[in-house]
Amino acid sequence: MFFVLPVISAAWYQGFRFACALAASLSIMRFTSNWAWGFPMSYDAALVNNVLRAVTLMLVAFLTEQLASQMRNLKKRLNQLEARLPVCPECGVACRHDGQWMPLDDVTPLSTTTPPGSLCPECERRGYDVQPG
Repeated sequence: MFFVLPVISAAWYQGFRFACALAASLSIMRFTSNWAWGFPMSYDAALVNNVLRAVTLMLVAFLTEQLASQMRNLKKRLNQLEARLPVCPECGVACRHDGQWMPLDDVTPLSTTTPPGSLCPECERRGYDVQPG
């Protein structure tokens, strides 16, 4: 647990290379401390244990960095799609592809064209005090 959390954090915020360096250094520090105070197991078993620990931590770093990269790409794509969706700044309804204004929860297909005005018809009527006729 104390080895995994710093590696996950490093992979998410700093990238794979930094996380791998951290994973290797944590495993080396663990091996060195065991060597300095006496191995609780044989030297060969401790070496294999720490190599496996380093490889596992590097795998966790790789998977975490892939997840972070995917999340960043999805967030970027979401911002791009939100920028293309015409939304009334007054009431928050969105324009569908057929020109109908609907609440955002009801909009299924995204509009690829922008509506003639930036406000929905209801907000335009309220803003200009025009009565429907």
